[in-house]
Amino acid sequence: IFKTIQTCTYPRKWQEMLYYVLEFFCLVSCTEDISMAVMLMFCSEGDNIPDAFALVNHLNDWLHLISEVNVFLSRLNWRVPPSWMLLFGSGIPHLLF
Repeated sequence: IFKTIQTCTYPRKWQEMLYYVLEFFCLVSCTEDISMAVMLMFCSEGDNIPDAFALVNHLNDWLHLISEVNVFLSRLNWRVPPSWMLLFGSGIPHLLF
């Protein structure tokens, strides 16, 4: 598998690179007897923040990271990384109109 990863140094589409990364981690987890789970969610281009919340909610349903008492509140109060504030730029300046 290391040979496969090394041959991927030239630019490829991100989907192909993702395939090689997942292949590598699957092989390592099998040979080293390490448990691994991969959660994938297909989403469209644009604002994927709702998709991120949906994925983390499914993860919480599966692993019970947040207790049942706080689940409803936690779904409304997930902490958003500060970097997400920069996803779409600063908007159109109002002085243009």
